[in-house]
Amino acid sequence: MSYVQRAERSGNYIFDHWSGAQSLAQSYWINGSLVGFLTTLSTTLAMDWLVRSGASIQSVSIASLSATGILLSVTLWAAVGIWRSANQHVDKGGSIGWANTAKAMVVLSTLGIVGQASNLAQSTTEIAHLAVNNDPLGSPAKVALENGTLRIDGPLSQGTADLVARVIASAPNFQTVQINSVGGRIREANEIARMVKDRNADTIAGKDCMSACTIVLLAGKHRASVGGNVGFHQASFPGLSVAELDKMNAEMRQSYINAGLPGRFIDQALARGPDDMWFPKETELFDAGVLNSMTSDRIINDNEASAQSINANAPTKVDDLIALTSAKASGMKLTFTYQASVDRSLLNLGMVRDTLKSNAQQDICKRSLAQMLLQSGAVYEHEYLDQNGALITRYQITTCGKL
Repeated sequence: MSYVQRAERSGNYIFDHWSGAQSLAQSYWINGSLVGFLTTLSTTLAMDWLVRSGASIQSVSIASLSATGILLSVTLWAAVGIWRSANQHVDKGGSIGWANTAKAMVVLSTLGIVGQASNLAQSTTEIAHLAVNNDPLGSPAKVALENGTLRIDGPLSQGTADLVARVIASAPNFQTVQINSVGGRIREANEIARMVKDRNADTIAGKDCMSACTIVLLAGKHRASVGGNVGFHQASFPGLSVAELDKMNAEMRQSYINAGLPGRFIDQALARGPDDMWFPKETELFDAGVLNSMTSDRIINDNEASAQSINANAPTKVDDLIALTSAKASGMKLTFTYQASVDRSLLNLGMVRDTLKSNAQQDICKRSLAQMLLQSGAVYEHEYLDQNGALITRYQITTCGKL
């Protein structure tokens, strides 16, 4: 005797499945498996298309919430219908083993969803904030144009790219972007990077340029730093699965590959977890091509620091005849003054000049970052005085190429 009231077909396909009126085979294989697969596939393809189309974070977030709602609704509809159909399967003359197997699969599927409930809640909460334009990362970065330089200061949160676009529209001829940011949304960074590339602009890393900020930095034709922190780590987003995070990191990896960074550097950059920032040394940043230029301010400051250090320790003996007596910083130029314990009248000035200049160039160019400094406009002037203070020779080193 059956205690399950048989459901009758109503002619409404959706309701008939929900009430268990359809056969177990149809409920399980068609409505559960096929419809579930097609729903997942269609929502995934739709989301991928929306992302590739360049839609805003808000639009993508609204679509994502809708997709999640559709998937959960279809999953619930399929599970309830399969369970109810399984309850009636034996009464209709079907196998109890098949009915129990179908129920077991529903239980396993439900347990899988429950196991992901915490992650789903985290990601849905984050996406919901973005959908109403209330980014948990805070207000967009401040964007301003100062003396031909577009300055971006703050997190690359929702809306930052729109602010950049508006400022650019009012002054499209900017040459440089200086960004000071601890990171933010990868989509915002990618959009800003696209605008930088479109204008063939240069980029400068401010005091901090971390995570997604490096995507903007790498978009510049000439890339420099004020000497602050340039940091790398993996992408992150609350509640995403390992597979979803892997996809985000694959996109970051491709961005770094497109920028020409070497594979070993990229591996090290993406080996760090979201809470473990890697700050390469400046020489590593230049060797990897993250930086390929230096700012004039940086060179001027370095020159002043070098002159101070030299003067504090002068005179410094170079060899038995020559001593470094002083240094003077003048903008991009750093002048070294030497004195020789000999009268200039006793010297072959042409030969002395060529020899001293060749030796000085070799000495400078073997130093770390020397070539980058010279390419960026640094000038190193050397002057030699005889024992009476008369000029022996003066020359400038402006390249590490052939004299």
